[in-house]
Amino acid sequence: MTAPACAVDVWRLPLDGRAVVDHGLLSDDERRRLAAFRSMAAAHRFGATRTALRRLLAARLSVDARSLDIATGPIGKPFLPAHPALRFNVSHAGALALVALCEQADVGIDLEPAASFADAPRLWPTVCSDAEQRWLAAHPERAVQAFGRLWTRKEAVLKALGSGLAAGARAVDFSTHMAATSGTTSGVAWQDLTVADAGFAALAAVGAGPLQVGWHDAIA
Repeated sequence: MTAPACAVDVWRLPLDGRAVVDHGLLSDDERRRLAAFRSMAAAHRFGATRTALRRLLAARLSVDARSLDIATGPIGKPFLPAHPALRFNVSHAGALALVALCEQADVGIDLEPAASFADAPRLWPTVCSDAEQRWLAAHPERAVQAFGRLWTRKEAVLKALGSGLAAGARAVDFSTHMAATSGTTSGVAWQDLTVADAGFAALAAVGAGPLQVGWHDAIA
């Protein structure tokens, strides 16, 4: 039996000059993390992402954004102890963040700048299965693009499962899906995302059927 379609809302958050950091919305821990950044730009991106995330979650739950307790799992994946039915995940790269919200399944999302894969072949052995490496080696003209998609798919899948890329990237195998843009791997539905001028992105949901992605734009 095919699993029913899974609706996931994905919010695009620009982290440029329009992005707002509302210190009053942030928790004590978030303010401590904000103060620990050495780069003002990185601190602003973190603070703006957390501000926007709190607003999005509060709007979905009809609660005060200041009241939300955002906890983290063993590898830092955030969740809401008081509202476990609303699952979410966040990824950001440069001046853009993506937030995935879902009430049907645990989700993971990943966004990576294209520049991250300029020296991709050296990363293949630690990230790709043997079959994936053989495919990349046989298609050198497509290898950088394909590896970018592999990386974000694997990251999204492992974040959805609650682990991290280092925990089992090689075991999540996409060698039979190299030409596809969506599918199911290791019991997790995934889909490549198109994000203009922002590199590579992917979304995943545990135990779900085909993903139905609703895109939204917000000012952080």
